[in-house]
Amino acid sequence: MFFRSWAYYQLAQIYCLPYSEQNIGKPGLPLRDGTDLDVKLIRSTIGQTYLQMRNDVSESIQLLDETSINMYQPNRRAALMLLSRVNLIMADYKSALHNSDEAIKLNGELLNYNNLDLTKAYPFPDGNVEVVFYTSISYAQVMSAVRIDISPELLKEYSDNDLRKKGFFVLKNGLTNFKGSYTGPNGYFGGLATDELYLIRSECYLRSGDLDKSRADLNFLLSNRYKDFQPITDLSSDELLSRILLERRKELLLRGVAWTDLKRLNLHKNTERTVTKIVEGETYSLEPNSLRYAMPFPQVVVDLGSYAQ
Repeated sequence: MFFRSWAYYQLAQIYCLPYSEQNIGKPGLPLRDGTDLDVKLIRSTIGQTYLQMRNDVSESIQLLDETSINMYQPNRRAALMLLSRVNLIMADYKSALHNSDEAIKLNGELLNYNNLDLTKAYPFPDGNVEVVFYTSISYAQVMSAVRIDISPELLKEYSDNDLRKKGFFVLKNGLTNFKGSYTGPNGYFGGLATDELYLIRSECYLRSGDLDKSRADLNFLLSNRYKDFQPITDLSSDELLSRILLERRKELLLRGVAWTDLKRLNLHKNTERTVTKIVEGETYSLEPNSLRYAMPFPQVVVDLGSYAQ
């Protein structure tokens, strides 16, 4: 149940438009609930796709143990966190708050970056205490150290006392490379980790109107990320939301989360963002809610399943 939900979650981020009331009837994924490969499937709707993944992971919570043999196997906390992600995308903030809270109650330990040697080539241990469920992102040449160059616009958001600035980045051959993966030297981390749980709970506390608890979660996370951190005390609701979303972008860099955040936040005028890149002098823009946020199925899949695009 967990792995099926995890697989549908990953596929939906790539091949489906963002979940919204306007989009729930639009094409989703082919949903297989058995092992017979000869059964011909039609594409479900986005609403049916998210209902399937939510039902699957909800069932897995009742079946999984509180702890697992190793970080590659899901446990109850991993399932609760995946469910909180799904509910966050669906804007069911009350449920996402409950899920993330239950997961943190099981284990809410964070790494304190003040206690790490951030000058190391890979300062974060492979499978450290924050890892809830370990997966890595498939390697792509475009993301290799000789090609990747972190956006200057994002880099300027890391202040000098932000320990992630030293722990996440290194300058190589004129390019700003990323070294902050929770997989150590083994590619990019694509799993679930406790730091994201606090960001989910902080955002959901805010959206439910509890600014004090929202600030408390954000302050707790940032106290483990900054040197001489001064707690946030005086931000308005809108300002606090902006700060939480900024910290999500900074904290969860290159974990496969940013694309999903763009899609869900573009549904609201106050958080939408146009992504612009300049390549060889030509400007490319991805507008909020563009159809380009959903990739077409690969042709081999279309042929095998006789799916309409």
